[in-house]
Amino acid sequence: DPATTEIYTLSLHDALPIFYHLNDDPTSPILDSANTNNGTSNGGMTVADQVTGIVGNALDFDGVNDYINLGNSASLQLTGAITVEAWFKGATDIAKSYLVSKSGSIGNRGWDLGFDPDVGTDGWATFRYTDSSQGANSEGYESVSINTWYQIVGVFNPSSYERFYLNGVLISLNTVSIPNSMYDSSVNAMMGVRALTTDYYEGLMDEVRISNTPRSSEWISAQYNNQFDPNSFYTVTQEFYYDNPWSNYKYITVDGSKITGDIKDFPVLISLYDTDLKGIAQASGGD
Repeated sequence: DPATTEIYTLSLHDALPIFYHLNDDPTSPILDSANTNNGTSNGGMTVADQVTGIVGNALDFDGVNDYINLGNSASLQLTGAITVEAWFKGATDIAKSYLVSKSGSIGNRGWDLGFDPDVGTDGWATFRYTDSSQGANSEGYESVSINTWYQIVGVFNPSSYERFYLNGVLISLNTVSIPNSMYDSSVNAMMGVRALTTDYYEGLMDEVRISNTPRSSEWISAQYNNQFDPNSFYTVTQEFYYDNPWSNYKYITVDGSKITGDIKDFPVLISLYDTDLKGIAQASGGD
């Protein structure tokens, strides 16, 4: 049930998607219709910072003072399982910056996806979280390049494991001395920076998701394949079929080679341009 496991999604589309949408007001560009963790932009972000992304539109962060404040609602105060993910395309120098976080300086440690340290113009992507003693736990440290789209995912499963994925692939896994809970920092969740710091991210960001469930490797791999190239993820029959409850319909078939194992309640991204719909689809779009 996405309403109970999807805590937050940045999903910037040209039209209203299933759960979240891009607001016309640049001062509050991100609306979370499931948990009302609506994002507020800072640093002078405008509609010009809404650019073409990996799925629909993305946000462009300037690396100077741009960030999105997601607040600190009860749904974001996670101490148990968590999956944090984002698509990013870094610009210039993405070292020591943060994509999405709920952490700050010493005394306010929590969790984050970010980069540390720099190697030339490349960055080292990682997922970090702290336990109740605020002891640091990091997973990943994978080198990434600028001007390239990547999907990054961090997973924490209490007492079981922490995982780090890049582009749908499990890069690192730790099952040793995993704490039974995660520390919840009192600071707000942020995109583009970590609270109480000036380590701003420069580049594009899209499809940010925070879930209170440990997504499986099969789920993360399928999601990457679906979002990276939706048109190769499935096929649509060319001819119409006629039957109840709809007068016209076509079959959408997911390519089994894009799925590595069983997944349940998986939301498939469909990107469809079909001239056959002209004059057949309901005017309201309800079908």
